[in-house]
Amino acid sequence: SPPTYQYLTASGTYTTPANCKKIVAVYVGAGGGAGGNGYGSAGGDTIFNSVNAKGGSGGGQSMAPGGAGGAGGTGGTGAASHRTPGNGGGAGLVATQAGNAGGLGGAGGGSFFGGGAPGTNATAGVAGATNSGGGGSGYSASSAYSSSKSAGGGGAGERVVLEITTPGATYSFTIGAGGAAGTNGGAGGSGYIEVTEYY
Repeated sequence: SPPTYQYLTASGTYTTPANCKKIVAVYVGAGGGAGGNGYGSAGGDTIFNSVNAKGGSGGGQSMAPGGAGGAGGTGGTGAASHRTPGNGGGAGLVATQAGNAGGLGGAGGGSFFGGGAPGTNATAGVAGATNSGGGGSGYSASSAYSSSKSAGGGGAGERVVLEITTPGATYSFTIGAGGAAGTNGGAGGSGYIEVTEYY
């Protein structure tokens, strides 16, 4: 029989289909919130069968040198078949001389499933895509050279591959919540799980 799939976007209990011989869960932790007028917060871990995919870190706050981008999630707990760190968020950038454009808010890191928010200029940050594990983008305070400030984007969540060759009847799972942003920054995208079922 061809494989079947389940796409898990909210925390709950996964049920293994009848006659299924193996499942492969691929999932990401949530993205970190971007910086704004304050630091962003880390995204939550996504968990399947007690194996964690780590959420991305929050971005640095808006400042004249430019806030640092948040690190991608890495080092989640539990025995995974494979792990890939999330991409880090972009650092905020500022104008270096008169006549240049002002600050640029750092882009959010993209996860295995994408979803990182684009960078900004002279505007509030953008949230990472829902159920992507992508980071939010940072706040850019001004387009004027003399007052340019910018914040860093949030890091993306870690990717985990978990193969279970003799699956049980059910598995509890948690979808990580996107990290909160500093004021005017973009929040991180929530986590996501994709399960492939073999017969």
